[in-house]
Amino acid sequence: MLKKLICVIPHSHSWLWTQTCVSSMKRNPPKADGYEVKVIVVDNSPWSPAIRGVTDTVLGDGIIVVPNHKSNKFHASALDCIVETLNFDLLMALETDVMFLRPDWLQWFVDQLKWNDYAVGAWHHEQFVNPSCTLYRASVLYDMLEWCRHGSLYKVSAPKDVLRWGPLFEKSQDITARQPERDYQGWYDDNISWIAGPFAEKRGWPQGTVLKEKPSGQDKGPGWYEPSQQLHHWAVEAGFTYTVCPSLTTKNNADMPIQTLYGATIADPGRQLEAIEMFGNAETVHLWGGTRALDIIKHDVTCNFVKSNTPAWLAREARFWKAVVSLDVQAQTLDLIREHGWHITGQGQDHVSERDREAAAFVRRCYAEGGVEW
Repeated sequence: MLKKLICVIPHSHSWLWTQTCVSSMKRNPPKADGYEVKVIVVDNSPWSPAIRGVTDTVLGDGIIVVPNHKSNKFHASALDCIVETLNFDLLMALETDVMFLRPDWLQWFVDQLKWNDYAVGAWHHEQFVNPSCTLYRASVLYDMLEWCRHGSLYKVSAPKDVLRWGPLFEKSQDITARQPERDYQGWYDDNISWIAGPFAEKRGWPQGTVLKEKPSGQDKGPGWYEPSQQLHHWAVEAGFTYTVCPSLTTKNNADMPIQTLYGATIADPGRQLEAIEMFGNAETVHLWGGTRALDIIKHDVTCNFVKSNTPAWLAREARFWKAVVSLDVQAQTLDLIREHGWHITGQGQDHVSERDREAAAFVRRCYAEGGVEW
């Protein structure tokens, strides 16, 4: 009897990246010996029409599209909603700015999973295996979900309703009293329903806990953890291992990561590959900054790092889309964008504001720099 493997792509208000991701997957379909493989796109943006780039084109054939049922809809909670609702053996966690470059890419990840591993993926600069393009063992995800909801498991205790941090997790803050994050107004109303999951969990540990691997965000403030960072440390404490797969992260002159190539055959860390030359030269690739580039569609961008890099990120997104997505889908998609735009409503509001319209116009200008116009 075949085991079940689910590839999960959390989608958020991106017309182009999601199509590039899915198109590259159509070119190199996910297959692994002994597994029935399903692909699920989780829609994080009910306020955006961009999911039509999948549902209203041939790219949606054979792909399951589901809404994120969590109140706080983002990458981590999209993965958690799949863990909460489906039964499977392995989960391949992805992002929309990931491309699949060889026919054996999924088998390559599966072959590296050791019997006691909770995950196979790349090592993140925040000192954990991150979920951008990572294979997880489902039994560990289910166990951590139970731990998040009910406390002790594998003799590892968890705090409840408190964000803890500091050298010995001695500092705490009532989670319900924390000011809502800018992007997720109202999240504190049912905070536990979205934070209590293997990928979104960020409450820290009971006071006095000393972990085998110190989290990079432990001293940075309450709730600092990156998506799945607490999963990594929880799994290590519970006695699981992990495999850091071969990868190459190329950087620009400012030491900013540009692309992480998994199983790369190109060894030059300074070389930035365009889309077509990536095919065959790695198993998969994660393009840094892809999802952050469209923050402007949701809200004003105040981070100088994101503001300064957004035009180049968006132009790159357009170039890659043009190079990878079929011409018929491109033409259909541009018609869909003309008809539906970028907003059904604003993010967190019941209308499309002038700010939203200006943001969409800015994205359009940046895409034009990458050769995509409508």
